Amino acid sequence: ARTQNPEEPIRVIVRVRPPQSGRDDLDVDSLAVRGDTVQLIRKQRTFSAQFDAALDGEADQRSLFSHIRPACEAALDGINATVLAYGQTGSGKTHTIFGGLLPDEQEGEERTGIAGRALHQIFEHAACAATCGTRVMVSASMLEVYNETLRDLLLPSVDGGHERPALALRESESRETYVQGLTEVPLHDAAAAVALIRRALRMRAIRATDANARSSRSHAVLQFIVE
Repeated sequence: ARTQNPEEPIRVIVRVRPPQSGRDDLDVDSLAVRGDTVQLIRKQRTFSAQFDAALDGEADQRSLFSHIRPACEAALDGINATVLAYGQTGSGKTHTIFGGLLPDEQEGEERTGIAGRALHQIFEHAACAATCGTRVMVSASMLEVYNETLRDLLLPSVDGGHERPALALRESESRETYVQGLTEVPLHDAAAAVALIRRALRMRAIRATDANARSSRSHAVLQFIVE
């Protein structure tokens, strides 16, 4: 998680995925989370790494979001914030971010990932602001980076397929980076936002792998703009 708060610009949170049946990719003797430290023992050698927070395989989506909430609050205060999920194929990145929004996935609060929880936090803030006479406008954009090509996931396709025109990365006169022609859709409530993201996720490039039957083959970038 990253914000423009100079006191704490970057925080690194690790969640260890529970072991998967039939897989032993790391060939480890033990893997444990102790406080904010992850300890791995492999071939009688011990490796330890300390993070801003560490969660074990029993940690649920709600517990994880408690560490991300400050970034969302910063965004609602007008400070740019970014949440980046990083990990190997099958480590749970898509579930962490888009859990509860994925195609053919059962809905449930316990499955809801960072995107869904951030949405509800944003619209709760908007509803609270409205009681004080302040109007909060929310919009979203979503793209994927696939084979080094940028594609707009919110752009309706002409032929009903997954193909979208390639977009270009540009730099403005003020040296800000932006994606030229990227669709930005106004969001009026959380339900409309969820429906939009679900539709976009169906457009992502996926492929079965040894680690995941529906592995994402692209990097997805979802942006919420709050004004």
